[in-house]
Amino acid sequence: MIRLDKADYARALLTDTSPSDVPIVFSNDGFYINYREAKNAPIGFNFVKSLLDKINSEKPNSTIPFEYKIYKTEVKFRTLALIHPAYQIKYAEIYKEYSPAIIYLCSKSKFSIRSPRRVSNSLYINDVSTNYNYKEFNIDTIYDEIHKKHANSYFSYSGFDRAYKFYSSPLFIKLEKIYPVMWKLDISNCFDSIYTHSISWAIKNRAFIKSNLAGQKAHQFCDRLDHVMQYSNNAETNGIPIGSEFSRIFAEVILQSIDQETEHELESEHRLSCRIDYTILRYVDDYFLFAKTEEAAKKVALILAERLSCYNLYLNEGKLEKLDRPFITKRTSILASVDHTINGLIDSLYSISKLDNTQLISVKQIRSRSKLTNDFIRRIKVNLSVYDGDYSDISSFLISILSKRIERITHSKIEIIDEHDTPIRIRDCICTLIEIIFFFYTTSPSVTASNRVARAIVVADHYLSRKHPTHLAFFRSEVMSHIQDVIQTFEKELPNNYIYLEKLNILLATAEFGDEHSLPIDHFNYIKTANMNYFEIICLLYYFRGRSKYSQLTEHLEQAVLSMLENIKFISKSSEHLHLFLDVLSCPHVSSNTRLKLFEFYLAVYEPTIALAPQQKQELIELMLERFWFVKWNDLNLLNLLERKELRATY
Repeated sequence: MIRLDKADYARALLTDTSPSDVPIVFSNDGFYINYREAKNAPIGFNFVKSLLDKINSEKPNSTIPFEYKIYKTEVKFRTLALIHPAYQIKYAEIYKEYSPAIIYLCSKSKFSIRSPRRVSNSLYINDVSTNYNYKEFNIDTIYDEIHKKHANSYFSYSGFDRAYKFYSSPLFIKLEKIYPVMWKLDISNCFDSIYTHSISWAIKNRAFIKSNLAGQKAHQFCDRLDHVMQYSNNAETNGIPIGSEFSRIFAEVILQSIDQETEHELESEHRLSCRIDYTILRYVDDYFLFAKTEEAAKKVALILAERLSCYNLYLNEGKLEKLDRPFITKRTSILASVDHTINGLIDSLYSISKLDNTQLISVKQIRSRSKLTNDFIRRIKVNLSVYDGDYSDISSFLISILSKRIERITHSKIEIIDEHDTPIRIRDCICTLIEIIFFFYTTSPSVTASNRVARAIVVADHYLSRKHPTHLAFFRSEVMSHIQDVIQTFEKELPNNYIYLEKLNILLATAEFGDEHSLPIDHFNYIKTANMNYFEIICLLYYFRGRSKYSQLTEHLEQAVLSMLENIKFISKSSEHLHLFLDVLSCPHVSSNTRLKLFEFYLAVYEPTIALAPQQKQELIELMLERFWFVKWNDLNLLNLLERKELRATY
């Protein structure tokens, strides 16, 4: 662990201001780097400084987030929002000015099991020998800091970083011992229903605020939160953007106030004491209600529903789940039952022993991969049938477990029995695990699972390329065959702004496989007629990588970019347009002519008084290739980026 600079409030840009469910090549790293560097840039025309100054100083009536849809369930979508960078900066500034107040307001509830407790003061680093100097602001140093440290968020949190961890905690066992009744409830469309003005209703006791925020700041606090949330969301007062950690904290302030009101009413009017007659635990908008009797549980749920309704929030009656001891859900039962089946599969693939305190893996010979795979899947089906489950109950869990087994193989010492046979065994073992991972991914895809599949692909590919390069082509051919199968499952009509992150993420993991192991041109013919959005464009540009095979398709993408950004003035308002503009300007896979046109669009509107000769313009756009914004087009450490994404909690 290392200590970090708490004064660097801009680090919130890395973790708290954009969604975690994004393409695996997307991050705010470059944005953060450029923002920090620009603050120390010399006076005079500097494109990065000039642009960021304009973004941060302009006060438009509102900005439009880039909204996109991903799967929530097999029949339901979740709409996420990528906030305009101008308001991402404003989110970070609120952290800078009001962190003590935010922490105080999120520390009042007895119910919450996930809330900020202090500003983070340490980060996990991979290389403990590295020395960091936070007074240096050059790109290499800052980028080195980012990629050797992993922060979950700007704040450190108490409680649980994932809801499922609560079920396996000592606290859950203790509550089961005390209470015979458990109800699970959640708020219906919580973030979409929050009224931004209700932040001021929630902040009633301002004594602490006034004592910690002098003068006008105390008066402005509620208005500032309300204003920034509204204007980052196209001036909407009903609903807040889903995806950023900032939105979660905004909601947490409101929900903690509701928690307090609920507890007070139950105690004062119904003589039900928290942690005696009942206990409520809340993870964001999910409630776990424990009670001594059904009558008490019903009374608590009714009062909670009443207090929520005062804030225009309502419990989802269709998702109410009532449990009696022993508290075990269908999914928990299924996951417990598949453990033995997974262990049986692993025992068929390799054994583990100790040699001089070092873990030694002995990879077994697989006589029939298809038989082993089919037998495992059949056993999983039996597990599901016993508990009336389906693949969605176990898919993500299995993918996570099996991808970790691939990492174990690639990070352990392998017993070499035969110089020729052992590499084949390793290849077959990895390919078997990959095949099973893809089976369960295809049956029940999700964005979280796509990150894990992508990580398994990248880990295995890097390992084989280093250790057993003669088997690399075989592995890549198998992966591309599986990807072809996955893609076919997505060939159906979907709502506007749906992003196939489930498909794009695993495709991006193969971007460096080369022409021989890439998708055929025909697969991408839809580009010629489709209305492309920002995420689709950057993902395809990253995958095509300027290869001649995809040259005509790249030209279509460039025309789509120029068409979208011709009215360059819109970048001050539209998150999608500004993100696209910045990433394409720094993209080496886009023609110089296209990038020059974009730069000229920008100069004409935002820098009309600056006269640059053609040669100067050309030199500037070439310099822009030396930095990146939201996609690092070259030398991206994809494995590191995937590791960081996995650490971040998801909605």
